[in-house]
Amino acid sequence: MGQVWRGGPGQARLAAALAGMETRPLDQALGRADGALFWRSGRADVVEAAVAALAADGDIMITEDAATFPGWSGPPVVASN
Repeated sequence: MGQVWRGGPGQARLAAALAGMETRPLDQALGRADGALFWRSGRADVVEAAVAALAADGDIMITEDAATFPGWSGPPVVASN
């Protein structure tokens, strides 16, 4: 959320989308999983690594760069652009 949220009325569509999503805090357990995935990927964004660490079967990850996680074996990754 921190990479896209800017506030204000211009983000009504984003606010509506976020209303249907689960948000989770970046606590110590997630931070450790995130850090390990970030390191293994060699190039992932730390926030995208956190999303990937939370991904479960049936989820679809949306990112600017579908190649962010080379060799990724988790849920499908879809490019947003």
